[in-house]
Amino acid sequence: VELRNSGITTMSGAVTITGASLGDGSGSDGVRIVDGSHVTTTGTGAVTINGTAGAAGFGLVMLNGSGVGATGTGDVWLAGTGSGGFADIAWDSLTIEKTGGTYTFQDTVEGTSLIVLPGDYQVQFLDGGVLTDAVTFQNTQGVVLGDADSDTLTFAGGMTSTAGPTTIQGTLATSGTALTLGATTLISSVTLTTAGGDVTLGAVSGADVPLSILAGSGNVALADPSNVLGDLVITANELTLVENDDITQSAAWTTTGATTLTAETHAIVLTQSENVLGPLQLTAMQISVVEATDMELAVVSFGVALDASTAGSLLVSGPLVGAESATLTSDGDLTFTSTARLAALAGTDVD
Repeated sequence: VELRNSGITTMSGAVTITGASLGDGSGSDGVRIVDGSHVTTTGTGAVTINGTAGAAGFGLVMLNGSGVGATGTGDVWLAGTGSGGFADIAWDSLTIEKTGGTYTFQDTVEGTSLIVLPGDYQVQFLDGGVLTDAVTFQNTQGVVLGDADSDTLTFAGGMTSTAGPTTIQGTLATSGTALTLGATTLISSVTLTTAGGDVTLGAVSGADVPLSILAGSGNVALADPSNVLGDLVITANELTLVENDDITQSAAWTTTGATTLTAETHAIVLTQSENVLGPLQLTAMQISVVEATDMELAVVSFGVALDASTAGSLLVSGPLVGAESATLTSDGDLTFTSTARLAALAGTDVD
């Protein structure tokens, strides 16, 4: 099926386009929407497009100013089956604009430019893929990124989703560029990887969900005090992490810059022997931290106990304030700088 220099518009009725190519060579796309063609819904009518490629092509491809959607509350559902190494759904430049409903990419995507305009609708990517340019989601009903642990979606130029909630399952990646999210829900198992880009998240709901944040030389900030996370793996430069729960890990962490962890009335438990951490600023009721190399305690506040152990040297460069016991263990030197001090919380003693 091919739409060229043409358009289909619905208000209340549904539009369904299904195409399958029988071609045996390259370019045997299932559905082609090209040369300024559009399939649009201006009311409650839904749009469904599903293409199946022949020997080598995209399932659905939109090119040269073409697209699907426009205003309206009718759901848009795009699907495809690519072949010969081609993505299921592809476009060069696509603009999404709706007043309600959902806009769903059911299968793998390959796109250059994606513009998501303001509106009370949701966008869903349910099978991964790659987008080249930076994307900012301005829609207020949020974004669903993945529906299986195996899904991998890459926003090479970076991605921002703060206008509405974001739900993630699987792997969300950038290519050395920033990943900025507002309120975020994690499902099943999640990996965020940026190859040096910064990661900034708003309030995160992810109890019992394993989360890996692999930012390389990028900074990571999860600073909302309502955060509830599962076991973490983190690679970053600077790290700011706040939880309304215990801070725990499932594998070793690596940070090079200031590492600020806050769990207030909960615990910080980082006992993987291969941890390599930057200067530590820790606040929790109970703290257990282990490092494979030199450790620096810059600022520590604890309620019940502090247990810090390192296979290297241990440097205390700021205040250690607590109500009960502190145990510091190092295989190398134990050094207190001129700015270091031991202090007891009000009503307790320093022994």
